[in-house]
Amino acid sequence: MHERLLETLNRSGKLFADETTAPVLDPGPGRTKIGQLWADARDDRPWGGSDPPGVAYVYAPDRTGGRPIAHLAGFEGVLQLDRYSAYGVLAKGGAVRPALLKPCPSSFYELAAASPIATEALARIAALYRV
Repeated sequence: MHERLLETLNRSGKLFADETTAPVLDPGPGRTKIGQLWADARDDRPWGGSDPPGVAYVYAPDRTGGRPIAHLAGFEGVLQLDRYSAYGVLAKGGAVRPALLKPCPSSFYELAAASPIATEALARIAALYRV
């Protein structure tokens, strides 16, 4: 089922891809080590898309460049991503068009000095974290 989900997502015209660290049990020493959890996702409902939303997670023991190349094999379209260099390899053939995402918090902080809308957005985000 997981393989089928990845295949289905890779046939989408637009995906979001990101990775994060994940503590995993290292059975030999009996403690945790750091692995990587990759997420490939789509949700075009806000833009009138008819495909159902979906996300596939892929675990890897490391963050080498071959990891996203392997699980995004066959994808052709717009790939929303950060500046991790391994994603750039996917774009070299031309089938993948990267849409780079600048980290949101720094962008809003830069805008907040000159934009009342960004200032309001930051205030609303901060309110979500107040207890």
